[in-house]
Amino acid sequence: MSHLASRPGPAALAVGLLLLLVALPGCHRVIIDSGLEPAPEIYQEEWNLAFAAAIYPARVDASQWCGGRYARVETQQSFLNGVVAAITSSIITPMDVRVTCAAGGPESDDRGPPAPEDDAKR
Repeated sequence: MSHLASRPGPAALAVGLLLLLVALPGCHRVIIDSGLEPAPEIYQEEWNLAFAAAIYPARVDASQWCGGRYARVETQQSFLNGVVAAITSSIITPMDVRVTCAAGGPESDDRGPPAPEDDAKR
């Protein structure tokens, strides 16, 4: 009597796929804090898209909401964002963005943290 290798049934495949979908997408958060006093205004943009495993990253332009004076910028990949990235093999990698403006408004003289110096200019 020969023994054939048993094949997993549809239920086992479904459970395996579900475990894979739960295990693969990871949640991560990046926070940029300028050190300025935060204002009560918080702007949120959900499902900001990056492409090709973030080789073409999502653009985050805090100046469109705060006029260049931001206190904090957060990018976060939620669980659902991670599921979309896993399903599309990271071709599409969405993230949520939150921008907290600095107190004092865009007309203030203090424009936020200084830009990093470009070594090529030296």
